[in-house]
Amino acid sequence: MLLLSCCITIIVLWLLTIHRQLLAKKRMVLSALTSIDKSLKLQTHTTLKVVHYADVSAVQKESYFKSLNDYRHAFQSDVYKQHQYKNFGDIQRHLHRSNELSNKMAHIISQLDDCSQPIYIQSYFTVHSEFSTLCRQYNQAVEQYNLKVKVFPSSCVSHFFQFTSLPFFDIKPINLSNEWMNKASSYQF
Repeated sequence: MLLLSCCITIIVLWLLTIHRQLLAKKRMVLSALTSIDKSLKLQTHTTLKVVHYADVSAVQKESYFKSLNDYRHAFQSDVYKQHQYKNFGDIQRHLHRSNELSNKMAHIISQLDDCSQPIYIQSYFTVHSEFSTLCRQYNQAVEQYNLKVKVFPSSCVSHFFQFTSLPFFDIKPINLSNEWMNKASSYQF
């Protein structure tokens, strides 16, 4: 009887330990997602500065602002729900919108590159570089979490407590001219 109660205690403790590890890994993923969102907010602010100080007409500036705001508002309405993400599809849609916003900003910057002050362009590239690093960190956190979810024996616990795999941030770059990409890579960080 004592042996049985010891075995049950060990099993329960093991289940709780695995459950805590899964929760910690999931928190790491959501923390990385929050960092991406904060970086996108900073990237948006920097892009707005580039547009504001660009040497283009007021009509052109207004069209850039409107275009950027359309994407930004769709993204921000999604960010407010981020802590409610419970499944693969919600996070995947959010990552897709994040990628669209980032690509839209890169497109705007490429169009304004010759019309804007280099200091603002460089600050954009610094923030964008940070964003890329955060995306890689997010993907590493997802890889660790998904591995924990799928590999035995923690897979049994993840199935029982309904932990599911999470999506990777699949960055789909937009097609920008090679000349602009070479120029962008020449900025010093």
